[in-house]
Amino acid sequence: MLRLKVGDRVRIRDRQAEPQDRKSGMFYDFYRGLTGRVFKLFAPDEVALEVELEALPEEVWKRHMNARDQMRERWIQSLPEEARRKLTPEQKSFDLRYMLLVRVSDLERVRARR
Repeated sequence: MLRLKVGDRVRIRDRQAEPQDRKSGMFYDFYRGLTGRVFKLFAPDEVALEVELEALPEEVWKRHMNARDQMRERWIQSLPEEARRKLTPEQKSFDLRYMLLVRVSDLERVRARR
């Protein structure tokens, strides 16, 4: 079994989703080939994976960015007017992670970028 630690860069293996995968929600066909970093390890064989946004299929990426923009707008609108005016561009930035819960057995290590 692959030994992982938080921060390791990994790729989800290229395999077909099986009925038990859909039932557990741990693997879908569009997960194949996604890359990301291990965010958290769970026992016995589960990993929270922070997916690299540029690795997402275009349609999923668009949906994710749309959700991020809506959340940012809702948050800004929930602030009092005075607080909104004082926000710096950095404070207005709103990053939304794309996280997946996957099995260690569905991951493979990715070589470091050069």
